[in-house]
Amino acid sequence: MPCPIREKQDALSALKKAKALFFAQDPGATLPIFADYGWANVLLNEGHVYYHLGDPAPSIAALDQLQEERAANATWKAQAYTEQTLAELMHPSRDMEYAIDRWIKGAQIARQLSSQQRRRESLSALVAMQSAWPGERRIAELREHIVR
Repeated sequence: MPCPIREKQDALSALKKAKALFFAQDPGATLPIFADYGWANVLLNEGHVYYHLGDPAPSIAALDQLQEERAANATWKAQAYTEQTLAELMHPSRDMEYAIDRWIKGAQIARQLSSQQRRRESLSALVAMQSAWPGERRIAELREHIVR
């Protein structure tokens, strides 16, 4: 079900404000540890917003930028790769090779981190891929990346 226009406008307005506030802060200011919020967080949230609005192209673009951020930790990168996989599934002409590549990268990081949360996300994305490409052998073989 598409996002109502008002909710979409509110989400995009909040995203714009978050970016403006991020760039308005003093780059030399020391933040308390509980308020550590960097550009990688902004990009992750931007990817989430567009993904949940059902707009895969800007979601994937923001998450691509996150992958290039030195400050992005492995947990965020795993999450971003998995979300890029799911965003790709929204495209009418989805690219299976791209989805597989993103999924494998996210699953590898999840395995390295021994993160149950990222593993669950990878498995959910795998189920979505199996639904998008039923009977596809290469998709079925991906489970090995999580099970190992």
